[in-house]
Amino acid sequence: MFSVFTKRAYEFRNPKTNETVQSAFSGFTTVPDWVRDDPMFKLGCKSGRIKVVENDEQKKDLENDPNAGDGDGTGNDNSGNNNAGDGNAEDDPEVDDEKSSGGPGSSKTLAQLEKGGTKYLEKIATMRGVDISKATNNKTRAELIFADIKANNAGDGNA
Repeated sequence: MFSVFTKRAYEFRNPKTNETVQSAFSGFTTVPDWVRDDPMFKLGCKSGRIKVVENDEQKKDLENDPNAGDGDGTGNDNSGNNNAGDGNAEDDPEVDDEKSSGGPGSSKTLAQLEKGGTKYLEKIATMRGVDISKATNNKTRAELIFADIKANNAGDGNA
């Protein structure tokens, strides 16, 4: 058995017995050793969305890190193998609407902005010149950016 931290719920299946185990949504889960062989587990570790908890100090760090399990783009699977740059677009969302008339992020809904993750929101805020330094979570960051988008679109009929 070993412990993992995830921000999403995953279901792992043992191919020999068909036994399944689910990870907690945004929390720690103790899972059987066979989970290490599950393809979903391997992909989750590769993307940074599943973190293997090696010791109490790491567990404490993960508890205190609001970005833990967000898919940090390092590809660190806790085995020493760095898989960064693996082409997984979900880990590094692009600002695909930079050329839209409202500027970066302007074609996104509030929910889409918030779902983009911390790095995405920081990128949009920097590009739009929005100060999100006092925001304590992604919902607040997204709301600040969305307010800027609405304010800038108010005069052009796009609000």
